[in-house]
Amino acid sequence: MSRPGPEIILENELDNGQIWQILTGEEVYVILYKNKPVSIRVLRPSLSIDNKRYKRMSYTEEGTARAQCKRYNEKFNCEDFHYVKMFE
Repeated sequence: MSRPGPEIILENELDNGQIWQILTGEEVYVILYKNKPVSIRVLRPSLSIDNKRYKRMSYTEEGTARAQCKRYNEKFNCEDFHYVKMFE
């Protein structure tokens, strides 16, 4: 049995055929480092152009936030990343 889909609040079809939908979200999980909000930026100095990419730090699914914290803790060899539920 699958879980019910989210409620569509607003929908707009663009000229190129893309359909953008605004969906309801009940929860937001934010990743913190040592209990503080942070950003993670990835740089690729081998490319000649400005190639900065920022990682997402908030998610609407708890499982995704949990998995990202695990990945960050493994990548930085620490246990300082965790997530919290916002808007309780």
